[in-house]
Amino acid sequence: MAFTSTAVNTIEPHGQSQASVAYWAYNVYTDDASACEEIVATPGSGKALYITKIEIQSDVHDIITIGAGETSNGVTAAIIGPIPWGHEDTGAAHFSAAHFLLVPSKPIKLTTNKSMTIDAGAVGGIWVYVEGFTL
Repeated sequence: MAFTSTAVNTIEPHGQSQASVAYWAYNVYTDDASACEEIVATPGSGKALYITKIEIQSDVHDIITIGAGETSNGVTAAIIGPIPWGHEDTGAAHFSAAHFLLVPSKPIKLTTNKSMTIDAGAVGGIWVYVEGFTL
């Protein structure tokens, strides 16, 4: 099942104006990411997606992986995960049965010309909010 996606208006950070940088934010939801779903589309030849914030809420009771690209109903290259969707507090990030938040100190660069994807080990609702830019 595909994500229901809502683009979120963004503003350019003060003093960071670059004609080649496209800032974006997406608020997406799916009932089933067990066959891998695209969160942010492929940016185009020679460009890459950079992730500055990601927040996930889910009722999936298995694992969730965030990645770059999709191959055979799974992520091509994992960038976060697999996240065991259970109760654990690592100190760096908080994992619970329902919530994951990551705000990296530096943007996470995905493989050039690859989409941002999510794959879950079981059927269930997943909501993702992600911010970043394309360069």
